[in-house]
Amino acid sequence: MKNRFTHGFTLIEVMIVVAIVAIIASVAFPSYQKSVIKAKRSEGRAALMQIMQQQERYYSQRTTYIISSDSAYAFKKYSGDSSASSVYDVAATDGCATTGLANCVLLSATPKFTDTDCGTLKIDSTGSKSATGSGAGCW
Repeated sequence: MKNRFTHGFTLIEVMIVVAIVAIIASVAFPSYQKSVIKAKRSEGRAALMQIMQQQERYYSQRTTYIISSDSAYAFKKYSGDSSASSVYDVAATDGCATTGLANCVLLSATPKFTDTDCGTLKIDSTGSKSATGSGAGCW
């Protein structure tokens, strides 16, 4: 004759497994979120470097930088393949007030997501890189 309590799990065993899974998830999820934000930042940095390279190419041909996409030689204003799928909006401004646009341009990538550590990423044509946030490792 079989005992009816010899098959399956008890409620205590199931609750222990659920508690262990909850502890592992509470440790892993913040780490996952940080990795996602780090990947998004790399998209922003890559877009800034690509657009700065285009600006330098334009400068070598015309001895000035451009800030507006209204010109015939327009640059992307976003970080991804399309504006809808990008995670950063990119803008070019006159970055060096003392030398003017003919000698210096400032590119900034504003995140479309909440990035409290780095905020807006910036690079200018002198090679200076910065971020509006206080976090380390933004660049």
